Amino acid sequence: MILDSQAALERIEHDRELYAEICGIFRDDAPQIFEQLKMAFGSGDIAAATRNAHSLKSSAANIGATDLSETARLAESTLRAGEFESIHALISRLDSDIAHVLKALG
Repeated sequence: MILDSQAALERIEHDRELYAEICGIFRDDAPQIFEQLKMAFGSGDIAAATRNAHSLKSSAANIGATDLSETARLAESTLRAGEFESIHALISRLDSDIAHVLKALG
């Protein structure tokens, strides 16, 4: 499932206005966070890349984008573990997951 809006709505007591606001923030911020993650990793700033993966994980969870949140969690843990050979595949997956979520949000 790309977007579990019902689960996200339950966490915020079914406040649809708040959910719409959170989704708007995600639309604006997620692509920038992802670009910052890629740039940080590319420049060797693993701490910044890890922070961006963490931010993406949290933002995705807030809107119910569980697959994206899980991919970001994997990227975060991979970066923390120093398993840099695995990160390229996760970055590609993040790119795809973000595109799917943005499309689902409309």
